[in-house]
Amino acid sequence: MIIFQPCVSQWLLVAEYYCQNQKFQNLVNVGGFNFPSQPKTAYFIDCIIPTIRSLITLNSQNPILISENEIEFNNKDQITLDLYFQDIWIDGNIKIKIGNEIFTVEYSSPQQYPISSGFCDNLKTEIKTVSFTLSSSQKSKMELQMTNTNNNGKVSIQNLQISRLQCYPLCISCTGAAHNQCTSCQSGSPQNNRCPMCPANQVFMPNIGCTQYCHFDYRQTYEKICVYFKTSTIYVEQLYSNVIRFTKMIPDIIAKPLFDQVQASQQHGIYTKNSGFSRFIYFSSFDQGILLPGLQLTFTLYDSIPVGGKIEFKINGTYFGSIYQTDQGMQFHRVTMYQQEQFNCIDYWTTCQTLRVFMYVDIPKYSFSLIVFGNYQNSNAAWSLRELKISSGQCQDNCKYCELPYICQICDEGLYVSSDGNCVKCEEYYQVINGNSCIDYDNETPYSQFLIKNEYFSRINDPSQSSQYVLVSQESRNFLKGSNIFYSIWQGKQIFGGQHIWSQAKFQITHQIQKPHHSVTIVFYILYGPNFPLDSQFIYTLESNEPIIKSRASATLSFSDATVSEKVILTNKHSSDTLTLYWECKGSNNNPESAYCGIYGYNVVVHYCSPYCLKCLNQITCTKWDNSVDVKFHQQEGCLTKSYYNKQEQQCLPCPETCRTCTSEFICQSCELTLTLIKKRCSCLMNQYFANNQCYECPIGCNQCVNDQICVECLTADNRELINGKCECLAGYYSINSNPVCQKCHSQQTCNCQFGTSYDSTSNSCKACHSTCESCFRLSIDGCLTCNINNKRILKGLKCVCMPGYYELNGVCQSCPTIENTSLVQCYKICEAGMSIWHTQICTKCDLGFQLVYGQCMPKCGDFQVVGYEQCEDGNNDLDDLCFNCQYQCPSDCTTCTSTTTLPCQGYCGDGIVNGTEECDDGNQIQFDGCHNCKFQCSSNCINCVKGKCTHCVTKKYTTSFTMSSENCLLQCGFGDVIQSDSCINDTSNNIDQCQNCRFNCRSNCSNCDYKTGTCLQCDLPGFKPYSNSCKNICGNNIIDQDPTNFFTENCDDSNIINGDDCSSLCQTECQDPEICTDCRNNRCYACGIGYYLNDQYSCYSKCGDLIVAKDEECDNALPYTGCQNCKSKCQNSCLNCSTQGKGCLECQQGYQNIDNMCKTICGDGFVTADEQCDDGNLIFDDGCHQCQKICTIGCSVCEFGVCLDCYEGFQFVKNQCIKINEKYHDPRCDSNCLSCSIEGHGCLQCKIGFDKIDNKCHSICGDQITVASEQCDDEDLDFNDGCHQCLQHCPISCLNNFCYLGKCYKCKEGFLYHKNNCYSNIENDNLAEPPKFYYSDLVINQSFSSQILLTKKIEVICSEFPDQQVYDTNGQYAESALKNQTFFNLEVDLSCSQNQNLNIQLNNFDYEQGFDQQSVIFGYQCHNTFNHAIKLQFRINRIDEEIKRDNEILVIIITENQFKLSLIVRDFLQNLFSFKFLDS
Repeated sequence: MIIFQPCVSQWLLVAEYYCQNQKFQNLVNVGGFNFPSQPKTAYFIDCIIPTIRSLITLNSQNPILISENEIEFNNKDQITLDLYFQDIWIDGNIKIKIGNEIFTVEYSSPQQYPISSGFCDNLKTEIKTVSFTLSSSQKSKMELQMTNTNNNGKVSIQNLQISRLQCYPLCISCTGAAHNQCTSCQSGSPQNNRCPMCPANQVFMPNIGCTQYCHFDYRQTYEKICVYFKTSTIYVEQLYSNVIRFTKMIPDIIAKPLFDQVQASQQHGIYTKNSGFSRFIYFSSFDQGILLPGLQLTFTLYDSIPVGGKIEFKINGTYFGSIYQTDQGMQFHRVTMYQQEQFNCIDYWTTCQTLRVFMYVDIPKYSFSLIVFGNYQNSNAAWSLRELKISSGQCQDNCKYCELPYICQICDEGLYVSSDGNCVKCEEYYQVINGNSCIDYDNETPYSQFLIKNEYFSRINDPSQSSQYVLVSQESRNFLKGSNIFYSIWQGKQIFGGQHIWSQAKFQITHQIQKPHHSVTIVFYILYGPNFPLDSQFIYTLESNEPIIKSRASATLSFSDATVSEKVILTNKHSSDTLTLYWECKGSNNNPESAYCGIYGYNVVVHYCSPYCLKCLNQITCTKWDNSVDVKFHQQEGCLTKSYYNKQEQQCLPCPETCRTCTSEFICQSCELTLTLIKKRCSCLMNQYFANNQCYECPIGCNQCVNDQICVECLTADNRELINGKCECLAGYYSINSNPVCQKCHSQQTCNCQFGTSYDSTSNSCKACHSTCESCFRLSIDGCLTCNINNKRILKGLKCVCMPGYYELNGVCQSCPTIENTSLVQCYKICEAGMSIWHTQICTKCDLGFQLVYGQCMPKCGDFQVVGYEQCEDGNNDLDDLCFNCQYQCPSDCTTCTSTTTLPCQGYCGDGIVNGTEECDDGNQIQFDGCHNCKFQCSSNCINCVKGKCTHCVTKKYTTSFTMSSENCLLQCGFGDVIQSDSCINDTSNNIDQCQNCRFNCRSNCSNCDYKTGTCLQCDLPGFKPYSNSCKNICGNNIIDQDPTNFFTENCDDSNIINGDDCSSLCQTECQDPEICTDCRNNRCYACGIGYYLNDQYSCYSKCGDLIVAKDEECDNALPYTGCQNCKSKCQNSCLNCSTQGKGCLECQQGYQNIDNMCKTICGDGFVTADEQCDDGNLIFDDGCHQCQKICTIGCSVCEFGVCLDCYEGFQFVKNQCIKINEKYHDPRCDSNCLSCSIEGHGCLQCKIGFDKIDNKCHSICGDQITVASEQCDDEDLDFNDGCHQCLQHCPISCLNNFCYLGKCYKCKEGFLYHKNNCYSNIENDNLAEPPKFYYSDLVINQSFSSQILLTKKIEVICSEFPDQQVYDTNGQYAESALKNQTFFNLEVDLSCSQNQNLNIQLNNFDYEQGFDQQSVIFGYQCHNTFNHAIKLQFRINRIDEEIKRDNEILVIIITENQFKLSLIVRDFLQNLFSFKFLDS
């Protein structure tokens, strides 16, 4: 049995049995039906001819078969099967039982069976095809039962198929799969056979009905129908069901009624109050496409979310959505809830429900962290997570890259992008592969649509069908399965005709087409039986056209059953309401057993006119418009504003409300005002909310919001936090109108501190000023703004001091005595010239810059003079600008404040002072204490960090895995199970264990530890290396390492890790091998073997030179240079094979001879060894090499390694040689072309470039591409017609006599085309042409009719890209160069169509591999006999591929009185690319 998924046909093949050739074996496989109560057992007959197979069979001994499994049957399901009757049947019948329905087939065998060959070893048989329709829906087994009054009869079952009519989703019952073939509806009643859509704000969900939203992994169509959209799963997590969760938790709940105190060890518990969970989702290994990743979450709510409470979703710390509760009920922000179910709670809660939600998030394809946490305040309500699934979102499964929602751009290997953007195998008969795309035949024009899509031939005789198949004539034997059975099963599929059906008959097929159209495309496959004669024919005829004859010889596809087939594609002009096609299987030698015809893969595509067009020539040219529509919409894409053309409806449909223009129900081109186009959809920005069909800005300071009253996210960068749906300033910050960023407080004015208090940054609160100050800007004694005169204090700089006549005692100003007391310095006051006088004396005058205040001279602050106790003067009274009240005053982050201070102050991270770009500075490098590296930082287990203080911790237990402590997260450790936040489980807490406090830990000897894995990374102790979670000694480094923790110790180290050498591989003391140490006791040696001696450390050692070869010695020879050195074998470098026993060299390298086991060089053998400078094989003294040493020639005064550097007098230095000088001789062979002449009379030694030395004289080289001496040219070839021949300039034969000058032709002979000094043949020869490097595209043809003259020229060709001439309108031949850097040419051809003429346009398509005209596209136009008729053609000529371009190619324009041709010169011949020709009608 084979179960099928829905296919593209309107009929769904639900199940099939016995449609393939199979061999059966009882108890293993009998195809799906068996004896009652005997699984996988049935009666069958085995066949060898025509193929090896088994046939399931009923006979008198085995009269019943029943399906192994129950089958889901629907009302109107169609069941078809073939019954092969054999032997004698008298008043027999076959009963087919499905539930309470029984279908009976009566049968008595004829006197002679009609089929005597071709069936199961040529058994005689008669076939009956049975087809019936169910009248009810039920789930049951299917039973086959035979009855026969004669016990010899039997029947075999083949091709049992269960088919189901696929109605449109809105239909319950129908006559076809189209949306206008409904007979009953899911909602409402059909109007014009069409079902209404779901009510407003609802969609239709399969198996559910009308609901508010489509489910996850479904997408909504324009008719508000949810269709399945398969995505790739990135992450999935299925957790405990409610029953299991309650079972695990009830004991804890009873024991600890305060639910936030419950602690249990299950992985996923119930969250209360401010708790939640986090996940990190890895994308790094996910190689599929992602677009708007989808998140599906299933929650359980224990009691309703409290009013004001919420469950919030954050990705990478950014808010993306929430579920929250208001007085109006549960609300969803950027989250879609598609399912809600109630269930029974335990007694702890009142109402419980399951909530399924999903959301699509606009994030890049990078790994991300997901945080889900609740804010339930103090409610006892709770929630838990049941399931978490993350998918590729709006990018389908098997897609590598998506750019638009639900549309794939690049599919996985072996798949192709279909017309609707899905990834398919492209194996349907109505599809064709084009690059990485799979093109349906209905994509030829925007308005093409299938009339027939994979015709289901078992229904062709149904009178309700719009297509009718009529038998016209027949001869001989046909339709052996029944007179009205025109179909059969082949290769598991229903086909028209086929075996036992169609051998000699003709059919007429008629289709009804109601809407205006201009042409049709018909596709089908012709099947020929295995013995179909070569002289037999298959003939098809479209309408009244000429019949097309096919035969087995034209078949291109072959199959395992020896059948063959071929594909037929017809495209024809057609505009009538009826389409008629004829099929005929013809041949006197045909037979229905093996020489038959069949049709499969039958598809008809109708190419309709554009919208509002009632009659057209093609999809562009409309000849009759619908006058009820505005004329401005009479164009190719003639939809009204805010609408698009829907191919399925064949009409214009409205765009989504938010779109201004669109191309489909998913893709917007432009948006309504205030909306933004994001990924081809119109939506609001993150900091906006949608209301009244437009976007509004969120309130100031609110980063994301639900509306103008409720904020959902605040930015800590703006110094704000979310409080009761508002973004309030953090403590220590204040707001400014129209500024989202809260400003940092500096004083009571900016932070509204009461009079007498000032803002304290350490406590984020207002505190009382220093006791001496009445008001202040800081809390220190030098931070006063005003002083209390009642306390006898006045402001002096930044301090409140006792006024004149008073002195300070215990913080209180006391009256000065009348009698002068020199010890009371404060009782003196300053007067003119800095004079100090007792307070009872009167000061009447002050120096410049001073003024009298309370009877004494005090500096006048603000006069730009620095006098007295003043430190500075800046003419203002601003805080934190270096000078305030004439005293140095700086911001609190400055460590010093002097005249040299530069603002802003710069400190360093760790000094405990926040300045510069620092966010904080706690003076330490401790992680997760609120501040790290001078940046705010919370624990990694914190899911909401505000200025270094955590408000929510990660949880994974029933309450929390982490608890809040000092505004940070501390691990609850020791439950014995690893939870998400734990790294490990520990039973001890000592510092040597790898797990400490549920965190990985390293031992104390490790200086750098990776606490995520408990791995030691660095050791500071010398001689140690990281090992697991500690430091381990390095054994073999010749250092005895001591571990302070005593985990790893050494008591020896001999620089190796070899055992048996007195120190083991673990650096522990041991005895040597028994051959070395003959007496070992307690890992100490007390006696040694031969050749070894015992030392004081109880170890044996050998002595090199004692002439005894010990075990650790290779040799021991006291004589030098004999192959032994330091008791190890060693030979010369020239030795090829050295003895391992110290006996010297056994074999020498080439160029050496072995003498007494030593290698000596052989001088004179012509082989230069490493010990020789040269070896020329002779003893000539003056040849540069003598006795294998380099020497110089006679006359050389300076010689180094055989290279002469200078000569004696009387010799000339030539090329490092000394030549005897002879001044009287000159060699005539040395002319001006010679570079070097022999001074010894040997002629020229070296010639100039372009010359060759022949007999010591220089001669020019013809053919080296260098023009020298008497050569006129040199092109390296012997081509006679290329302008240069035998280094003399020459013109081709085609050049006219006396018009050749210096190899350039200026006029050609008759019959040749002249172009840029070259002559080309006018002969056209397409068949011999090379593959052309051009093809045409972007063809647009427009026609104009007028009573006025439209064109003055009959033919005019325009091409702005031609380099020589751009306009051609007179008769003649013109050549244009297609330069190598030009990739295309845009051509415009204007033609004036004369009366009584026809225009023939031929555009040649080429087979680029074979290089000849494969197929031509021909257009024909009849010139108008009344009006002036102009035709304009615009198209582009493209080069095929830049990698295979020729350097320069030549295009030829040929214009005659009635013809225009565009040709390409290939191998001196013209190859026609395009032609436009006027013919007399």
